[in-house]
Amino acid sequence: MRALIGIFTASVLLVSGPVLAKDAGWYTGLGITYTDFKVDAGALGTARDKTPGFLVLGGYQISPHIAFEGELAYSGEAKDSVNGTQVNVNYNSWTVGIVGNLPIGDVFDVFAKFGATYGQGEYTIGDVKTTARDGGYTVGGGAGMSIGAVDLRLRYEVQRVRLDNSDVVDNPTRLGLDVLFWF
Repeated sequence: MRALIGIFTASVLLVSGPVLAKDAGWYTGLGITYTDFKVDAGALGTARDKTPGFLVLGGYQISPHIAFEGELAYSGEAKDSVNGTQVNVNYNSWTVGIVGNLPIGDVFDVFAKFGATYGQGEYTIGDVKTTARDGGYTVGGGAGMSIGAVDLRLRYEVQRVRLDNSDVVDNPTRLGLDVLFWF
């Protein structure tokens, strides 16, 4: 599977890069997120909360259709009570991925994203505090609008991360609004 993804990516880069390089460039951005946490607290049950957060991202667009992007997200602090036990979660993630863009005219586009995610969470279940970290993946998509050198993007992403191969499974679903600046 990895070999197929590598061959596909290399093919797209070789074919689209030289032809469409006029629209290449670096970008950076900030985003406001709203994350829906669902955490398996083992025998206690499932904790769930929604919380605001933010992200910082940057990338390089090699053509109007393909970009490579990295992001650092802070998803805020989620709190819930499961069967009378307080559950608190602080979660950060780092993601690198490929973004496929489909321009619609000169102003609008839709995009899809697939990437590898590394997540780190601090969990407090009752009186027990745990720091857990592990990798997973992110899939997402959304729509964007260009206003001069600034792009606005509305994104929806789902991350799947099993932290430290434990019963603590963090699957944040993130809705965000990003502002991108090109240089």
